[in-house]
Amino acid sequence: MVDLFSEKSLEFRKDNFKIMKYARNIERYLKSYLLISVPIIVNCATIGLKTGEQYLLNSNLLIDEQGYGKTTILKYILANNNPKIFRMLPEKMYAYELLKLGNEFFNNKILIHEDLLKSFKGLTQKSLEQLSTFWVSVLSEHGWKQLNSELKNVRCNVMFGMAEVGYFANKLRLFGETFFERIVPIFQYKRDLGEKMNILEHKDDIDDKDEKLPKLKLSINPNSPKKIILKDESIKKRTRELALELEINIQLAGTRALSYIRQFMKANALLNERNRVTKSDLELYEMIHDLHTSARHKRITYIVKETIEKNKGLSFEKMARKINISLPTFLKYKNIVKGMLGKSKGQKEL
Repeated sequence: MVDLFSEKSLEFRKDNFKIMKYARNIERYLKSYLLISVPIIVNCATIGLKTGEQYLLNSNLLIDEQGYGKTTILKYILANNNPKIFRMLPEKMYAYELLKLGNEFFNNKILIHEDLLKSFKGLTQKSLEQLSTFWVSVLSEHGWKQLNSELKNVRCNVMFGMAEVGYFANKLRLFGETFFERIVPIFQYKRDLGEKMNILEHKDDIDDKDEKLPKLKLSINPNSPKKIILKDESIKKRTRELALELEINIQLAGTRALSYIRQFMKANALLNERNRVTKSDLELYEMIHDLHTSARHKRITYIVKETIEKNKGLSFEKMARKINISLPTFLKYKNIVKGMLGKSKGQKEL
C-alpha cells in the first residue's frame, strides 16, 4: 500500500503528526494496515472525549481475512501497550458472565475481543440475542441489569475483530440492526495474490531481522476527559453529507452516523494534541470513509487515480509496482478512471 500521507499538504501533516506516526509504525510491521489502523486508533481515543449526558462513544467491528493482523493490532499492539485503559474480554462471552466482571472492569475502558466468531460459536440463539442486547445496552444506556446483578454508569467503547468469511456467513444470524448502530463495521480491503505475496515477503523480512512489535502508547486519559471544539460551519456541512452517505450505504441512521463522524474528528484532534477540529480532521475522515463499506473498488479506484495523476512519466507496470498491487488489478482500475483522466503523454499502454 502506498503511503497516502506522504503527498498531503503541510497543514494536514502538521495537524495529523501523531496519528500518521502511529499508522506508519503499524504499517512497517503489519503491511497493508496503514489506512485501516487510522479508524481503529482514533475511535479508541473517543474514550478520552468530554461528552454530554446522552452519548455513544465510537466502537468498531474490524473485518479482515483470517491471519492478516486483527489479533496483532487489537491485542498485541493496542491492548498490551496500554493496560490501564484496555481490557481483554474472555474468549467465550455470555451476558451474565460479563455482568459478573463488575463496574471497574468496564468503566473508562476500551474492551477488546479479537475474534467474535470464536466467542459466538456454539451459543444458542437465545444466548446470542442476550449477548447482543448486553452490548447494545452497555454502550448506549451505559448499564445492564439481570436478576440481582447490575452494571451502572459504565463509560466504555469496544473494538472487536472478526474474520471476513465468518462475518458474511453469519451476519444475519449473529447481529441485529441495533448492534451495528453501536458497533460500526470497518472492512480491510480485499487483497489480491500479488499483494499477498508482498505481505509474505515482508513477513519473511521482519522475521529475519527479528523486528519487534510497535510500542503504541495512546496519550489519552479517560478519567480526565477533554472538550474538543467543533465550530467550523463548512466542516459541519460536509459532515452531514458524509453521514447521509453512511445511512444510504450501510443503513446506519443519519443521526448516529453524524455523531460517529464528529467524534472521530474530535478524537483525532485530541490524539494530535489540539483542542479544536480543523479541516485536516475532516480530510483524514474522508480518507477512511469508504472503509465502512465492503466495496473495495472505491478505495482502489482512488489510489490508482491518484497514482496515475502524480506519476505521468511512469509505465503502468511501474505504477502498479509502486502501490503494491498486481498489474492486472491496476489495469482493471485504470480503465475505470480512464474516462476521468484521459490518456496522458509519456504513458506506455500495456
